[in-house]
Amino acid sequence: VGRRAEDLPTDAGRLYEVLRSGGFVLVTEPGAPVPGGIHAVARTADGPALLVRPDGYVAWAGDSRSGLWRGALDRWTARTAIGAGPVSR
Repeated sequence: VGRRAEDLPTDAGRLYEVLRSGGFVLVTEPGAPVPGGIHAVARTADGPALLVRPDGYVAWAGDSRSGLWRGALDRWTARTAIGAGPVSR
Protein backbone atom coordinates (compact mmCIF):
# COMPACT_ATOMS: atom_id res chain seq x y z
CA VAL A 1 0.00 0.00 0.00
CA GLY A 2 1.29 3.44 -0.91
CA ARG A 3 3.66 2.08 -3.56
CA ARG A 4 3.28 2.10 -7.32
CA ALA A 5 1.62 -1.08 -8.55
CA GLU A 6 3.61 -3.42 -10.75
CA ASP A 7 2.46 -3.84 -14.34
CA LEU A 8 0.80 -7.17 -13.55
CA PRO A 9 -0.67 -9.52 -16.13
CA THR A 10 -4.47 -9.67 -15.76
CA ASP A 11 -7.27 -11.40 -17.61
CA ALA A 12 -7.88 -8.07 -19.38
CA GLY A 13 -4.24 -7.43 -20.36
CA ARG A 14 -1.41 -5.66 -18.54
CA LEU A 15 -2.47 -3.59 -15.51
CA TYR A 16 -1.06 -0.33 -16.88
CA GLU A 17 -3.25 -0.77 -19.97
CA VAL A 18 -6.31 -1.38 -17.77
CA LEU A 19 -5.51 1.76 -15.75
CA ARG A 20 -5.98 3.86 -18.88
CA SER A 21 -9.70 3.73 -18.06
CA GLY A 22 -8.96 6.51 -15.56
CA GLY A 23 -10.68 4.99 -12.54
CA PHE A 24 -9.92 2.74 -9.60
CA VAL A 25 -9.22 -0.87 -10.55
CA LEU A 26 -9.69 -3.87 -8.27
CA VAL A 27 -7.30 -6.67 -9.17
CA THR A 28 -8.62 -9.90 -7.66
CA GLU A 29 -6.71 -13.08 -6.92
CA PRO A 30 -6.75 -15.81 -9.58
CA GLY A 31 -10.03 -17.70 -9.34
CA ALA A 32 -11.69 -15.20 -6.98
CA PRO A 33 -15.08 -13.82 -7.96
CA VAL A 34 -14.96 -10.46 -9.71
CA PRO A 35 -17.41 -8.12 -7.94
CA GLY A 36 -19.71 -5.71 -9.72
CA GLY A 37 -19.88 -1.98 -9.18
CA ILE A 38 -16.19 -1.38 -9.81
CA HIS A 39 -13.78 -1.86 -12.70
CA ALA A 40 -12.34 -5.23 -11.67
CA VAL A 41 -9.98 -7.68 -13.34
CA ALA A 42 -8.39 -10.94 -12.18
CA ARG A 43 -4.67 -11.55 -11.75
CA THR A 44 -3.23 -14.30 -13.88
CA ALA A 45 -0.36 -14.91 -11.42
CA ASP A 46 -0.34 -15.57 -7.68
CA GLY A 47 -0.52 -12.64 -5.28
CA PRO A 48 -2.93 -10.64 -3.16
CA ALA A 49 -5.83 -8.59 -4.44
CA LEU A 50 -5.04 -4.92 -5.01
CA LEU A 51 -7.16 -1.80 -5.19
CA VAL A 52 -5.21 0.45 -7.52
CA ARG A 53 -5.81 4.18 -7.65
CA PRO A 54 -6.12 5.93 -11.03
CA ASP A 55 -2.53 7.20 -10.63
CA GLY A 56 -1.22 3.62 -10.40
CA TYR A 57 -0.57 3.53 -6.65
CA VAL A 58 -1.93 0.76 -4.41
CA ALA A 59 -4.70 1.98 -2.09
CA TRP A 60 -5.40 -1.42 -0.48
CA ALA A 61 -4.06 -5.00 -0.59
CA GLY A 62 -5.49 -8.20 0.83
CA ASP A 63 -8.14 -10.85 0.18
CA SER A 64 -10.79 -9.51 -2.21
CA ARG A 65 -13.38 -11.93 -0.82
CA SER A 66 -13.23 -10.10 2.54
CA GLY A 67 -14.83 -7.01 1.01
CA LEU A 68 -12.47 -4.73 2.96
CA TRP A 69 -11.44 -3.08 -0.30
CA ARG A 70 -14.87 -1.38 -0.34
CA GLY A 71 -13.99 0.66 2.78
CA ALA A 72 -10.73 1.76 1.19
CA LEU A 73 -12.55 2.76 -2.00
CA ASP A 74 -15.11 4.71 0.02
CA ARG A 75 -12.36 6.58 1.90
CA TRP A 76 -10.47 7.46 -1.29
CA THR A 77 -13.58 8.63 -3.12
CA ALA A 78 -15.24 10.29 -0.07
CA ARG A 79 -18.36 8.15 -0.39
CA THR A 80 -20.38 7.62 2.77
CA ALA A 81 -22.46 4.76 4.09
CA ILE A 82 -25.62 6.48 2.80
CA GLY A 83 -24.31 6.38 -0.75
CA ALA A 84 -23.41 10.02 -1.29
CA GLY A 85 -20.97 10.80 -4.07
CA PRO A 86 -17.60 12.54 -3.79
CA VAL A 87 -17.47 15.78 -1.85
CA SER A 88 -17.43 18.90 -4.06
CA ARG A 89 -15.17 21.82 -3.28
